[in-house]
Amino acid sequence: MAKCERVWFSSPHAHHAEYLQNNPRMSTLRLPYNRYPYHCTYGDDSEIEPGVLQHMREVQWQAAVGFHMQKSDLLVLDNLFALHGRLGFTGERKLLVAMTMN
Repeated sequence: MAKCERVWFSSPHAHHAEYLQNNPRMSTLRLPYNRYPYHCTYGDDSEIEPGVLQHMREVQWQAAVGFHMQKSDLLVLDNLFALHGRLGFTGERKLLVAMTMN
């Protein structure tokens, strides 16, 4: 990507109250969207349609790349260019974080 090129940096599909409603830990709660710890809408404060959220999730999974990390592997990501996360795992976890600024 060229320097100074604009990128879209957002995850409304994961920051919408619907995401929390579908979380097993919160699935018994049925609160109004504005009562959840976070919720996102369009810029005019209107709700993002469920079909739009689902489309974003589908596109994310279509573009996903999975891999198995092994002991002593190191992964470095630029948060502006890569959506990242992990699926469940077993075993101990050691998380080290470093942040830099240009």
